[in-house]
Amino acid sequence: MDLIGPARHPMADLQVSEHPWDRLKGETKKAHEAFKLFLDQAGKRSIQGVATLLTCSRANVTRWSTRWCWPERAHAFDLYEDRIEQEALTRERIGMRKRMVKDGVAMQLAASDGLFKLKEQINRKKKPVRLSASDIARLAEVGVKLERCGRGEGDDQYGTFEIRVVVDPPPPDNAEDLAAARAAIETALLQR
Repeated sequence: MDLIGPARHPMADLQVSEHPWDRLKGETKKAHEAFKLFLDQAGKRSIQGVATLLTCSRANVTRWSTRWCWPERAHAFDLYEDRIEQEALTRERIGMRKRMVKDGVAMQLAASDGLFKLKEQINRKKKPVRLSASDIARLAEVGVKLERCGRGEGDDQYGTFEIRVVVDPPPPDNAEDLAAARAAIETALLQR
C-alpha cells in the first residue's frame, strides 16, 4: 500500500491561463524571484550566477532549480520570446514588401509620365527638360524589378527578357532630337 502516492511534477500545477515562467502553485516568492534572476541571464544562465546575485548558497539555488524545473521553464520562455520575435520580423517583412511594390509602381508611373512628356516635347519640337530618355528607361527598369521583388517574383523566374522601345519616325526638321533620344534609350537598354 502506497501512502505517499505518485510524485506530481510542479509544472502539472499550472493553470491554463498561466505561462510556465509565472509563479507556480506552491513556489515561494523567494524561489520565484531567484528563477526570474535565472531567466534574466539569457545566454549565460547558471545556478552559481543566481547564488552569487542573491548571496545565497549554491546548494539552496540548486534545490530550487530542481524542484521548480528552471531549465524547462526557461526553455519554454525562450521559445515564447523567439516566436514573438519571429512574428515581429514577419510583420516587418510584409510591410517592407508592400512598400517595395508601392514604390515600384510609383517609379513605373513616373517613367511612363516622363516618356509621355518626352514624346510630347519631341512632337512639339521642344528639347526634353526634366527626364532624359536614359533616365526614363532606367526608372522603368528599376520600377519593374522593385515591383517584382516586392511581389516575391525574382528575375530568375522570368529568364531573359527584352524591352523594345519604338519611336515613330521623326518629322524632317526634328531628326537630331529624335536621334539623340533614340540613342539614349538604346544605350540605357544595352547597359542592363
